[in-house]
Amino acid sequence: MRVARSLLLPLLLLAVALGITWLIWDHEREATRLRLREQFDFSLREAVHSIERRMLDHEQMLRGVQGLLATSDGLDREVFHGYVGSLQIGADFSGIQAIGYAELVPNAHKEAHVAGMRRLGFAGYAIRPEGLRESHAPNTQIEPDVDHNRVELGFDAWADPVRRRAMEAARDSGKTAISGKVRMAMDGGGGMRPGVIMYMPIYAGG
Repeated sequence: MRVARSLLLPLLLLAVALGITWLIWDHEREATRLRLREQFDFSLREAVHSIERRMLDHEQMLRGVQGLLATSDGLDREVFHGYVGSLQIGADFSGIQAIGYAELVPNAHKEAHVAGMRRLGFAGYAIRPEGLRESHAPNTQIEPDVDHNRVELGFDAWADPVRRRAMEAARDSGKTAISGKVRMAMDGGGGMRPGVIMYMPIYAGG
């Protein structure tokens, strides 16, 4: 009995010490989890706000392009080139690969449209992908005018359901619309990267 009693007190003290240690450890674990969750939530909010600010900047930039084209008689290629060049896309709007102009072309006007683009000096211009469609929306100018953007000329965004839904939303609402994830045709070859496209409509006068 004496041996049992002599062992009982140390075991009881050990159990109490282990219990206190576990409570402290559990409290610290929960506190650490809450701190990490707060840091994550803060970082997430910052990331979302940063993306929202970037999108608003992009929208304002497109509104400038919209105003430029709405006040001119059709697309003036030199004016468009100069205006987009003044935006310094690479320096001030990281994440933008290009600004383009897509013209809505009814299928009945397709041949005349292609001939007109070739007269402007784009000898190999064609609407891609091929196929019979009621309308087309080929890109007729992409800026900045660099090699990987030239690949995009003639690409018919209307043929892609993801792009077309965004274009129709922009057309019908008069506001900007952002496409779902697409593979950028201008990247070409095996270097194609995912991206999204922001559309803003330009209406004919009247």
